[in-house]
Amino acid sequence: MIDNIAVIDMSAHAISLSEGARFNKIQNNFCENIGMFAITIFSDGHHNIITNNVIENSSYGIVVDDATTGGESRPSDNNSILNNVVLNSGMAIVVEGSNHNLVKDNYIYGSNFGLTGIDVWPGGYDGVSRPMGNGNVITGNKIIVKSQYGIRHIGKESIIEDNVIIGPKYDGVFIRSIKDWDPETLDVNKNISIKNNKIFQVGRWGVRVEDCDTCQVVGNIFFDSAQGEESISLYPMYGSGILN
Repeated sequence: MIDNIAVIDMSAHAISLSEGARFNKIQNNFCENIGMFAITIFSDGHHNIITNNVIENSSYGIVVDDATTGGESRPSDNNSILNNVVLNSGMAIVVEGSNHNLVKDNYIYGSNFGLTGIDVWPGGYDGVSRPMGNGNVITGNKIIVKSQYGIRHIGKESIIEDNVIIGPKYDGVFIRSIKDWDPETLDVNKNISIKNNKIFQVGRWGVRVEDCDTCQVVGNIFFDSAQGEESISLYPMYGSGILN
């Protein structure tokens, strides 16, 4: 257990578990002015819990990463990110190339213009492509940001539901085409449920879906978005069977 630690003015990572860390708990810590990752599960880390931490002014807030190097993927699966507060970070919560992680009941606030509140996708911060993640769940988060997106996602068998998203410059939830990231791939997003989210004051679309097979966009509430009350863009460039 890593509990009740303050890390302030760190140029690199503040708290990092790596190389197969499992069944650890990171809780009640405070990280401020962090140059890289405030809290990270890095490479083959499973069944860890990150909860009740406060992070402010970090390049990346909380990161779960598979650390792909030289073509080898070592995903970090079945981790839980719960009840954290992430303030004014470029990217608040990131899950890269990993599976069955739970991102729940976090509070994200950003007065700066970063990329996204929550990012679940196969692209690496280091420019190295990861595999598409499977079965990640993003639920019950409150995201108040001026970033480009509230939630950006590429993956399969995912659930994005019961989140409140306010104020992103572009889209509330953006399901991005994997071909934008990796033009050589034959893969697409699959079986993503975008359900019962409340999305307010977005600059473009409440929900934007690209290149997805059998995605569901159901029961979401939109208010004061640039595209009006419907505010759903379904653009299956390469996929099929999108359900709305």
